[in-house]
Amino acid sequence: LKLRQKGSNDLLDRRPITAYEAFTTFAAYRSYDQLLNVEIKSEANGHELVELDNMLRQTIGQGGFYYSASDLEMLDKLRGINPLVYLGFVQGAHPTSVDKVTADLRRGAQNDDYYLDNQNNIEFAGKYGTKRYRSRYKNYASSSGIRMLNDKLGSNSGLHLDIRSFMQNTSVLNSAHRYGMKVYSYTINGTDYHQSQLKRLSKSKLPDGVIAVSYTHLRAH
Repeated sequence: LKLRQKGSNDLLDRRPITAYEAFTTFAAYRSYDQLLNVEIKSEANGHELVELDNMLRQTIGQGGFYYSASDLEMLDKLRGINPLVYLGFVQGAHPTSVDKVTADLRRGAQNDDYYLDNQNNIEFAGKYGTKRYRSRYKNYASSSGIRMLNDKLGSNSGLHLDIRSFMQNTSVLNSAHRYGMKVYSYTINGTDYHQSQLKRLSKSKLPDGVIAVSYTHLRAH
């Protein structure tokens, strides 16, 4: 793999940073209460996950990192590998949030030649994709959903919710806390929207934390 020059897109004779290098750099500069969120976004077998967990324990140390993923089975495997680590289940974005992103992208592409040449195909694919997403969307913010996550992942875990889903299911906080679990919020619709929704909540109703656009974890005080 090689890096590209931003702007020109020219290939550079430089490779991307490796996971090991990223972990050791984080370990060298982290503050005592700073945790690394390792989000698993692709398929991985048990051997690969064991290798990853061993690398994190050796470089950062237990208690200095946690895992998140939108694949519940992946988190279940990780729980078997590391019984102590925090596991965050990332529930898919609310269908309305996905619709808004899709609409924003379409508006931004109105003057693009490729879009104009392939408008019918893009529109069809967009509608199919949104419809398929809605049919597959699962909401775990109910008391039964939280109980299922707890049974699967244990109490040192949490549900990471699109802020739109959180606002529609504010009782999820009490349900999660009943099992010792946490609830974090995130958004795909921009930081301003995320903050505007959080400001509508009283202090006692705020999520335990938020996932910012930069994927930095912030305490919700």
